[in-house]
Amino acid sequence: MKVKARYILPICGTVLSREPLGGDPNDPLTAFPLSELPNIPTFFDEKAQAQVPHGYHCSCLEYNIDEGWCEVEIEAEQVIHAWLEAQLPDIEDIQAAKGLKLDVSKLDETIT
Repeated sequence: MKVKARYILPICGTVLSREPLGGDPNDPLTAFPLSELPNIPTFFDEKAQAQVPHGYHCSCLEYNIDEGWCEVEIEAEQVIHAWLEAQLPDIEDIQAAKGLKLDVSKLDETIT
């Protein structure tokens, strides 16, 4: 059974504008991609005859570019939530090791 839970995740990508929020198409803004975390839970898919990752749906509820975080709601099986909660203490180290960062150096601060 799928359940929903909220998490605070780092934002990755390059910010080009604040209002409206805009990112670089070559480095899009996103919540930290869960696919970058180690050991994502899998299950055996009979049709594919292979181990495949459990699916999930992620929606951004709120974000703070200045602090580099976003609040997301994830709808998934409980196994995904348990796995993610175990990863959260190390997520910033994983993000740094993979070179995934929030770049605000190109942010256009002009007000029109």
